[in-house]
Amino acid sequence: MVDPRLYCTHCHACMATDTNICSKWELLGLSSNDGDGYSEYAAINEDMCYVRPDSEPLSEAALIEHLTVARHAARSSGFNDYQDKTILILSGGPVGLAAIICAGSKRRGKLIVSVPTTKRPQQTAQFVDAVLDPRKEKVLKDGMDALRRGGTYVNCRRLGGRRFYTAQDFKETVDDWIAGKFKGLGDVVTKGLEKLVNNKDDHVKILVTPPGTL
Repeated sequence: MVDPRLYCTHCHACMATDTNICSKWELLGLSSNDGDGYSEYAAINEDMCYVRPDSEPLSEAALIEHLTVARHAARSSGFNDYQDKTILILSGGPVGLAAIICAGSKRRGKLIVSVPTTKRPQQTAQFVDAVLDPRKEKVLKDGMDALRRGGTYVNCRRLGGRRFYTAQDFKETVDDWIAGKFKGLGDVVTKGLEKLVNNKDDHVKILVTPPGTL
């Protein structure tokens, strides 16, 4: 498995080990010419590679990046103990579902998710205590109104000035996945690009395998 982050290693941020806010930050396969998952060969720093046990399916490994984003969001909240916390997740997409799975791997209080599609609540209901429909309820406003003094709101688009997750986030996510801490992860894996295009409410993430042996 590969941590896809690319950073220069010598700017002020990198020298301070804050590689996720590197001034030349890029993403493997998206903003670089080093190759990606569809390339026959790719140039990757060995420090960014993690061993995947043969017993763990590639289809689940493809979700590691989403789980890592969710872990970084959770870390940015400043909480380590969720046992008495009520958590509201305003998304049922890949990252939102990853956040649900990450929260479910810990002892926690009540977990609520807001999902704006007809069928995704069925996909998330097994992991949470309640599912809300933002088309029928003012979930964001009510959630912010319910946020107590000293409560925490985390926006995954801007996590405390940090652009992305860290090496620690990625390593811990891989370790937890190998240890089997993400229950029900296999149920998240879907297939069929055409189904995604025609039935976006039915699917969370589609994995596409290019021709040839991987």
